[in-house]
Amino acid sequence: MVGPWHSPTSLSLAYTIKAHLPGYIIPPSDILDQLGKCEFNHNLPECFATASFFNARLHKYSPKALPEMKKFVADCRSNGETISKFELYDLEIDGSRWVAQGSALSALMGLTALNPFDCGELIDLWLGLPRKIRTKLFIHDSVLERFDPALRDYPINPGKPYAKLQEHAGLYLLGTYAMFYLRKFKILR
Repeated sequence: MVGPWHSPTSLSLAYTIKAHLPGYIIPPSDILDQLGKCEFNHNLPECFATASFFNARLHKYSPKALPEMKKFVADCRSNGETISKFELYDLEIDGSRWVAQGSALSALMGLTALNPFDCGELIDLWLGLPRKIRTKLFIHDSVLERFDPALRDYPINPGKPYAKLQEHAGLYLLGTYAMFYLRKFKILR
């Protein structure tokens, strides 16, 4: 049931919750991260929503991966979608992948899976906000303000090694491709 497609971080988190927080429900934040703060695209202009970028961001090195991403981008155009290709990718490929993986791991570990963010109406509301606002953690800050304003004093995802690079869209774009090629040619693991 557990295979190489499962993230070691997700496995470790599921085990930790099971071992140290029995009976607790920890809602996953995959959808909130992907759409709520545009974790994937960091407010890149839409012209960079290309098959090569999506492939690089997913770290897919198979020769079959890029043609599949090209089909995805072509489908976005042919369906006349008004939503950003980045957001469609977040919903259909990245978000769904991690949500499904997290749910499967929760079930496997005997954990109660509850994802309050997996709600079509909520997702539609979030997508109604410009990406530029979401990248500034507007949704996160608003939720924290409503529940307990003191929580806003704590940083969200502190200590990320390349956080400063991700704040600038151009550096993020270059970094995405650099990591892809460094790993593809096994220069960096």
